[in-house]
Amino acid sequence: MVVLAQLIWCCIIRLLTMLNVYEELGETSRRMILAELREGAKSVNDLVASTGLKQPNVSNHLARLRTRGVVRATKVGRQVFYSFFSPEIESIILSAFRTRQEVDDEFTLSELPEKLGMLAILGDQIGLNRIIDSVLRAGYKPLEIYQEIISPTLNLVNLKADSSDIDIAQYRIAFSAIDRVLARIAHQQMSRAWNGRVAMLGCITGEHCVVELRMVSDYLCATGWRSLFMGPDIPVENFLSAIERHRPSVVILGHSGMSSLNKIIDLVRAIKRDSNKYGTPFVGVSGKAVTQNVASLTDSGADLCSEGIREFASRFSSATFEPLEPVSVDDLLEA
Repeated sequence: MVVLAQLIWCCIIRLLTMLNVYEELGETSRRMILAELREGAKSVNDLVASTGLKQPNVSNHLARLRTRGVVRATKVGRQVFYSFFSPEIESIILSAFRTRQEVDDEFTLSELPEKLGMLAILGDQIGLNRIIDSVLRAGYKPLEIYQEIISPTLNLVNLKADSSDIDIAQYRIAFSAIDRVLARIAHQQMSRAWNGRVAMLGCITGEHCVVELRMVSDYLCATGWRSLFMGPDIPVENFLSAIERHRPSVVILGHSGMSSLNKIIDLVRAIKRDSNKYGTPFVGVSGKAVTQNVASLTDSGADLCSEGIREFASRFSSATFEPLEPVSVDDLLEA
């Protein structure tokens, strides 16, 4: 009888533990923190860097997780490292996240662009969302997804359109479906606190590389920028008016076709020529037509020419600014 009572009590304790853990996993920020702790013990600074959350928020979430018996703190020298409270807690959390290996057993990343391309051309949004959700649950970062999956998918769709394997209707259905996938990815990632800087992105008249530019915009938003994304077919005079009005720190132009090269060069020169009117923004050009036009674009004054999102991210972060002190909403209201 005593053994049975002990067994029942153990089951109750385990059930309550699981309920505690799953309750914490239900909150987005704490789920991000717990996901990072799967890699091992981390300090508050480690978690701030990897999640993009503010330091006070991370500390508050960790305090709650400690109170609930989900994580524990270990002091090493002057630093405090956080880890799962027990092997049992770790087991529960690991089982709640699908691992990358499980995704790789279902499909490999190299296979995904072709699969996603066909689903996009068919307009199968449910199928696209299912695959992207699986990849996100597996822990792949948005930048990895943009570069390893979305960019090759876009290239495949463009190749099929260029070779007349699909018509204009199928092409637009595909790009519309992929654009909704990007919105889904952006919705599921946390943006960092505003770094005090504004970026403006758009395509001039005749340019339609909206999806590629959307990836750049979403990347900037996730890393703390306020991104003003104007979309395709913006007349040059309207583009210049927007720059004059908002005075962005960065202007990114989409470039996917040779026919608009001269207009892009003229726009870059106009921005660089009149600093009193437009400020001194860092001007970048991004898109599939950049590679064959780097010299012309650089000569016109472009600060960065990049074809892919990963190249853009790495070169932009090293080529441009030191981050400003974050500006809070309260600071803006007081100003």
